[in-house]
Amino acid sequence: MEAALEKHLEPRGIVRKLRYLEGDRGRIPDEVARGRKPPDVLEVREAGIPFGVEILGGLHTGLFTDLREEHVRLRSLARGKKVLNTFAYTGAFSVAAALAEPRR
Repeated sequence: MEAALEKHLEPRGIVRKLRYLEGDRGRIPDEVARGRKPPDVLEVREAGIPFGVEILGGLHTGLFTDLREEHVRLRSLARGKKVLNTFAYTGAFSVAAALAEPRR
């Protein structure tokens, strides 16, 4: 898998995130499978909005590709409204709501 990613995407590095040892419930540490180790906090942009994500150490980075369109959609739905995000992990939905344009 890593070889195919390197061939087609040419990443700077690839991190392998396994959740648990088979037959055991112990956490497996993340491992840099190929290339360079990522910085402690990596800045990524989603719809022009910068987010700091931690690639190593956590179960998730906090941003999920299947929610990109929902963040954009929320920006239009939140226009002129107050939004309470009760499931904040990275705050991506809160940021999207805060960036909604006010009603004119």
